[in-house]
Amino acid sequence: MIVGGLKLKSKLIFIAIILFLAGCTSSKEVDELKLSYEASLNKMESSKESELYDLKLKLMHLTSKYEELKKDYDLLYNEKSDKELTKGQELEFNDIIFDDKTIRIYTDGVTYLKNGIDCIIEVFKNDISIWSKVWEGVEVTEINIYSPLTVVKDRIYIVIASNLNVLDINTGDIIWTVDDVGSSHIAPIVDSNGCIYIIGQYAPYLTAIDSNGELKWQIESEELYGIQNVIIQEELLTLEVFDKFIVVNKDGRIE
Repeated sequence: MIVGGLKLKSKLIFIAIILFLAGCTSSKEVDELKLSYEASLNKMESSKESELYDLKLKLMHLTSKYEELKKDYDLLYNEKSDKELTKGQELEFNDIIFDDKTIRIYTDGVTYLKNGIDCIIEVFKNDISIWSKVWEGVEVTEINIYSPLTVVKDRIYIVIASNLNVLDINTGDIIWTVDDVGSSHIAPIVDSNGCIYIIGQYAPYLTAIDSNGELKWQIESEELYGIQNVIIQEELLTLEVFDKFIVVNKDGRIE
């Protein structure tokens, strides 16, 4: 708007000069023309100020509305947090029903240790806790802290912090463990002979352990990266890897 005003002023001055040279006007007429121009310019400035004032009012209204919404959000969030705290300290948990027992695995969402968090398995019977087992200071990374668990013949199989743990469901005693089987997002698979297969998120991608806790073999080939499902057929394992199937025999050889 100011640029347009400057152009208008220049045009008026140019016209005034032409009129003077032609002897067709007087200095009084030029003064009146200048006054008319200044009045128009003031009118434009006044209109601009009015528009700015309207925008300022709208901004104040939106700011006030934002503060109201923020208060409502904070109130609802605090109510949600209070309700969660009254439910206990579980950050997350999964329950599995086995016969007359309920098995729960969860992490302590409040007491964070310097080098990790606590991972807990707890077993209930008739809604009464009969035992619990705690793994302290489990390191938190981008991979799973623990796998889903499997229960077979009163034994709990679960991978925690890349180690396979086998527990007695009745007492919570650890029967045996196997270290460095890799973090897993799939529950341990137990075949009819008691052999356990662990699917790793990273290498080793497939681990086989016998029923006594002895390591049979591990496969670290990148070809098995991304196993999504395992089908056991007699002496063969059929692995679903993304959009293809790979067969591995029970000796650990890729067919």
